[in-house]
Amino acid sequence: TYSDYDDYGNAWNQTITKKDSGGLTLDVKVITNTYAQGTVDQHKGLVQTSTVVSKDDNGVIVESQVTAYSNYDNYGNACNQTVTRKDSGGVTLDIKTIVTTYTQGSVNQARGFADSIATTTYMPDGTTFVSGQMVTYASYDNYGNAFNQTITRKDSSGATIDYKESVSVYSGINQHKSQADSTDVTTYTAKDPATRLFIERQTITYSNYDNYGNAWNQTITRKDSGGLTLDVKVITNTYAQGT
Repeated sequence: TYSDYDDYGNAWNQTITKKDSGGLTLDVKVITNTYAQGTVDQHKGLVQTSTVVSKDDNGVIVESQVTAYSNYDNYGNACNQTVTRKDSGGVTLDIKTIVTTYTQGSVNQARGFADSIATTTYMPDGTTFVSGQMVTYASYDNYGNAFNQTITRKDSSGATIDYKESVSVYSGINQHKSQADSTDVTTYTAKDPATRLFIERQTITYSNYDNYGNAWNQTITRKDSGGLTLDVKVITNTYAQGT
């Protein structure tokens, strides 16, 4: 639902209710947007900040986050974001700064499909470093799923902790929902093939997704550098329904 429209047709308030196939409410998100008054961005409907309060099916607040957007490109993609997560009581949990890049003038940029996303996480003070990572994306499908990713984790000095190459497979209705059938992840000490060392490889298969996107069943197969299986873990998860 939408309310409190401004003169440019932007709805400052939205409520999104997610339901299952039987019409039962799963969760509710209450969104409050702000716009830089009288600017070109407001004319284009480009948000300055967005506050999202997530509630369960009983209306109890689960968490909230405030996202500030800046540096929009011509396709409406915000290249810079700051995300502040808060608990149910409004206490800040952490702050993330996000920098996104796109191939200029490409179809992927027009669709909002990023080349890379660099995320740095800080403690609630906004200065104490927690973690940093750079993710690159390639081979998008029509639903916005990137089949290929690389993930570089970094420490506070910017030095590489490890480097992962990830390949995901999707099918059927789960592909529409961005729920992978399987993900194959190989971890190295660094990106450069000439100098890096192999750490591990694992293939994870997912099945029996619930309405919240949780995979109740997983199988994790660890392999050595030659592709030989080391061990297999079969995982069955349970969740407190509707909580």
